[in-house]
Amino acid sequence: MHKMMINGTTVSYSDQGSGPLVVLLHSSAATQRQWDGVREYLGQGYRVIAPNLMGYGGTDGLPHKGACRLSDETRVIRGFIESFGEDVHLVGHSYGGALALRLALEDSSKLLSLTLIEPVAFFVLREGNERDRSHFREVANVAEGVIKSAADSSHIDGLRGFVDYWNGTGAWNRCSLKKHEALRRVAPTIAMNFRTTMWESVSLDAFSWMNVPTLVIRGGESTAPARRIAVKLVEMLPNASLHSYPNGGHMLPNSHPGDVAEAITFQINRSGQTQRQAG
Repeated sequence: MHKMMINGTTVSYSDQGSGPLVVLLHSSAATQRQWDGVREYLGQGYRVIAPNLMGYGGTDGLPHKGACRLSDETRVIRGFIESFGEDVHLVGHSYGGALALRLALEDSSKLLSLTLIEPVAFFVLREGNERDRSHFREVANVAEGVIKSAADSSHIDGLRGFVDYWNGTGAWNRCSLKKHEALRRVAPTIAMNFRTTMWESVSLDAFSWMNVPTLVIRGGESTAPARRIAVKLVEMLPNASLHSYPNGGHMLPNSHPGDVAEAITFQINRSGQTQRQAG
C-alpha cells in the first residue's frame, strides 16, 4: 500500500501495472480492496490505481461536524490524480461514482473517459418529478437509520438496513462479527457520505456541457432509486450511454467483476475512437 499527502490529507492507495492510467473509486463502507476482482480481470496493459476514499482504509477522514460537500473530497481526489502527471480513465462505483461525476462536472480536462457504476447521485432525484421524489424519500429512510447508528454504536438496525438495502435481505446476517464491528467503526463516515450525496447543491443544467465520454452501468435487480439515477444521468449528459446487467444488483464490482472489467475496457477503447474521430 502506498501513501501520499494531498492538500494536507494523507491518501493511501494501491498502484499496479503499467500503461494508460485507470483510477478506481470505491463505494461507501468499502476500501480499495473492493476492486480486487476487477483488477484481476483487467489484465495487462493498464496502470490501475485505486485510492482509499476519505475515512476508509488508512486515508484521513472528513470532519464529521458541520456541513460537508462532495467538492470537499473531490478537491483531494483531483490533487491525487494530478500528482501522476497524465490524463486518466476514471471509474467510480456507488459513492465513488457520485464523486467521479462531481469531479467531472467541476473539471473534466484530465479525464479521457468516465465509467459510473450505479452512482448514488441522490441529488438528481431531489427536485425531480413525484416519482423521483418518492425514490429520494426511500433513500432518506435508509440514511436516517445509518445516522442513528453513527450517533449510537449500539443501534445496529440502521446499519442492518443499509447493508440489506444494497445487498439484499439477510445480507447483514450473513456478515461476520468482524465485518459488523468494522461497519460500526465507519458508520459516521457512511452517514456523512449519505448527507453529501443527498444534499449536494448543483444545477442540473451543468450536466448539459459535461462532454467527457461517459458509460453509466446499472444492475437490473438493483434498487429503484439507483436504476432511476442511471437513466436520468444518461438523459442529461450529452455524451453518455447506458448498459444494464439484468441479473446484477448494486454491488456489481463484487458480483460481476469480469463483466465490469470488460465494460471499463470497452469504454476506454470507445473514448479513444471518439477522440480520433474528433481529431
